[in-house]
Formats: sequence, structure tokens, C-alpha cells
Amino acid sequence: MVDNGRTIRGSIDGSVLTRVVQFFSLSLGTIISEVLQNARKASATKVAVTAERTVSLFRVTIADDGHGIPDFNILTTFGAGG
Repeated sequence: MVDNGRTIRGSIDGSVLTRVVQFFSLSLGTIISEVLQNARKASATKVAVTAERTVSLFRVTIADDGHGIPDFNILTTFGAGG
């Protein structure tokens, strides 16, 4: 991936290999529940959920006022977030 001219390298944590089937078979409700739990863990007091549907796309956007991720590199290491 390239972002504004900077190269971002990702990796897959070894523990993901045992959970990959479960991860990719989650329902939309389960995914939203997980994101809301993450917001709670980040001490969010407000969460906004919006949904948009077009002919070929269904997009759900979730934003919160939690403290966020201290190190964005964790996002590039799939499965290492805990």
C-alpha cells in the first residue's frame, strides 16, 4: 500500500491463521458488535452509525469519540490487535 508517497508495509500475525475461517465468516451484526465493543474499550461516550446503500454497495460507517489507537502501525499487522 502507498499513502501520500510513503510506503506502508503490513504483515499477518501467526495467531491469525487459526482464526481466519471464523474471521471471514462473521455476520454484519457480529462485526458491528465488535466495533462497538472496541469503542467502549476506548472510553467512547458518543458513537455515530450511518448506513448507505447504492445499487452495488452497502456501506456502514461507525465513528466514536474514544481515545483511538496509540500506534497506527498495529493496523498494518493483521491479527495483532488483541
